[in-house]
Amino acid sequence: MITLHLASDKWEKLVAKGRKFALALSGGNALGAFEGGALAHLARDGQMADFIAGTSIGAINAGLFLGARNDDPEATLRQFWEELAQDIFAFSRDQQAEWAGLNSLLFGRPTASRSHVGSLLAGQRSEVALQDQGPLAQTLERLIDFDKLATRRTRLAVCAVALDPDEPVVFDSESTRIQTRHLVASASIPVLFPPVFIDGRAHVDGGLSFNLPLEPVLASVEPPFDCFALDLFPLGGKVPTSLGESGERVQNLIFGLQSRRILQDIRLRGNCRVVHVPYHPAEPESAAKAFDYSRESIRMRWQAGEEAMRRALVLCEDAKESLDRVG
Repeated sequence: MITLHLASDKWEKLVAKGRKFALALSGGNALGAFEGGALAHLARDGQMADFIAGTSIGAINAGLFLGARNDDPEATLRQFWEELAQDIFAFSRDQQAEWAGLNSLLFGRPTASRSHVGSLLAGQRSEVALQDQGPLAQTLERLIDFDKLATRRTRLAVCAVALDPDEPVVFDSESTRIQTRHLVASASIPVLFPPVFIDGRAHVDGGLSFNLPLEPVLASVEPPFDCFALDLFPLGGKVPTSLGESGERVQNLIFGLQSRRILQDIRLRGNCRVVHVPYHPAEPESAAKAFDYSRESIRMRWQAGEEAMRRALVLCEDAKESLDRVG
């Protein structure tokens, strides 16, 4: 369900004159195809944000959206996700999703990560992670024009966690030239991927601190504004009855409760609203859903994102019209 959080006694048209538009894009690895579809719908609708905060895959999607080398954000996002998608033969859809997730965890994806499992099995203990993201860095360099990203009107905040001392950090394009290493650092899941060193300091996945990056939006954007918060780990569902269901549900609990706490604690100033847009899969997903890059899963998530963004935009207009009638 899409929900509105507001601090306003009068509604205005989305992205009306003098009103800012922001996006908060959460982490979720392969689930990020949902955000890809949502951003594609925004691009077709001619909407451009004043501020985007992204964590992990959310930061990567934001970079592709804002810095598309071919000046076509939708085509760039599609290319990125189509290159990630894999064709997995299986006897059932559930089996396909499970095998795709396991395949990605063990062997990586050609355009995103390179597996070190072989060297680890061979006894090389010098590796600090199961995979590295060298291929992802190359993909982003190919698809994103970082000079263009640096000169965009849209301000980009990339969220990560710095180590020693351990603390959340935000790389803000207003003060930092966002480059490949910032996007890769934001998506460097510990154990799976090695930390990324920036200015001599190690950084890992921002989802460990704020998977749904609303705080940078609230701290940086002056009212009045609208913020769409795209959340890849929704709460709700039945009590798990299998190991797989438990594995899937625990991810939603870890990150979904984090998001709920942020949404409950937000203090909106002036004429502002936050539209919470969670991803709800059309069918049950596996415990390895965040690594399920099967072509069918990518297609369904993308489609769900397009539809969710369409409904969110309609919801804003319906709420405006309803309050206009009352007022």
